[in-house]
Amino acid sequence: MLKLGTQLEKKSVTIKIYKFDLKYMEWSLIPSEAEFVVSEKPFANGGFREAYKATSITEGFKDETWVVKKYTDHTRELLKEMKQTEEEHAQKSVQMHYLARNLACQLREKVKKENLVEFGEVFEFNKVFMGKMTSGEVVTLEEFISGEFVKYINNTGDRCENDNVIADKAEAFSHFTYVKSEKKFIVLDVQGSGHTLYDPEIASEQLVDDNGNYQFCSGNLSTVAIERFFRNHKCNKYCVLLNLCK
Repeated sequence: MLKLGTQLEKKSVTIKIYKFDLKYMEWSLIPSEAEFVVSEKPFANGGFREAYKATSITEGFKDETWVVKKYTDHTRELLKEMKQTEEEHAQKSVQMHYLARNLACQLREKVKKENLVEFGEVFEFNKVFMGKMTSGEVVTLEEFISGEFVKYINNTGDRCENDNVIADKAEAFSHFTYVKSEKKFIVLDVQGSGHTLYDPEIASEQLVDDNGNYQFCSGNLSTVAIERFFRNHKCNKYCVLLNLCK
């Protein structure tokens, strides 16, 4: 309470929030706005972005800790070489997240419908949004997930954890996404805290679409990753439960 008697130095920033609707494959035309106090230093660094903790008093975003992810200077230069804007990359990243989230929901429904009790807890992905700060900087925004970060499968298709139940489920999940997509793509970079995942990558059979556009994000290693995953993958009990082993 004594802090109220001093001048507070933390300043909030307004972020325009853009939502993606996977069902209608549309982005919100009119963004909502929310104020956030964003930490000055990142608490984590990824291959493309730095992650900053943030809090908000705006309805719909308060009472939660959020993560604002900003592009690094190196990534901006890389995107320029790929002739892709930060906004285009952020949109693809969010769309990819929601595709993986939808597949995790389909897996959950299958486990529930077929009463696959032995499968146990199923993966989930939290919501994620694209944002634009008052400076014009493009960011992504997602709920903060507590606990230890673990990468179970990387974007090359290699398993990163051995003798781990969740890693076995991660392999089964990737296998499931390949089957559900009719072998058109596979969800990789399966990572997170426990059964809560984030920042997936997708490897697609076709690297570019019919218009010559690069599919998904720059972490898409296409058939190289797909072939590597299945070259090393041995169906486990979770694959068997999901009837994936044919």
